[in-house]
Amino acid sequence: CSGRRALALPQDYNPGYELGEKIYVPVRSSVLNQERTAEIIVPREFKVGSDDKYDAIYILDGIRAYHYVAYDYLRGEGFIPKRTVLVGLLGLKDTPTRFRDFTPTRTAQDSGGADRYLQFLKTELVPLISEKYHTGSERSALVGGSLGGLFVIHALLNEPTLFKSYVALDPSLWWDKGFEDAEFQRKVGSLKDLHRVLWVNGREGQAMHEMGIDRLQTT
Repeated sequence: CSGRRALALPQDYNPGYELGEKIYVPVRSSVLNQERTAEIIVPREFKVGSDDKYDAIYILDGIRAYHYVAYDYLRGEGFIPKRTVLVGLLGLKDTPTRFRDFTPTRTAQDSGGADRYLQFLKTELVPLISEKYHTGSERSALVGGSLGGLFVIHALLNEPTLFKSYVALDPSLWWDKGFEDAEFQRKVGSLKDLHRVLWVNGREGQAMHEMGIDRLQTT
């Protein structure tokens, strides 16, 4: 695929971290029957054709949201390697793609598309990124917040070898009366020999209960 380049993001998007040039890569998806766009930031030393290997962080909702909410916190916790390709996953403008793509069950119109979106990642986007930017499943993480965090847990339970680490920030585990909490309790035992990492960050107290995160913690 060819890339459409944009100017580097202003530094106030992520104080203290020098961002590389952002590249927009169109992905024609037969799974979604749509053209989606991935936004990519590679390390400045990245060279096309090199044999160097890189870690990849796939960011639901795009890189800008990630830098505002997650990057500095995760870096402070030691989760960010230096040789990292950032991959922002964008929806379609003026359409409810986030609500549809990240929810595992259909409880309302335009919801319940998580399985199809996960198939898009597995069969189309991740192989493209792995080949083009020298990454792989054992060197990658999936990060998402709120409904994106719900999808992260869904991805872990249903495609646990697609990524090495799964980072769910304040996941919306209240969805469909705790559907994903129940799935987690049912499936988590089968993951113990796969050496995967699930990192969950959420609210405290009553807010944690309302999000459904406390039920996950008791598993």
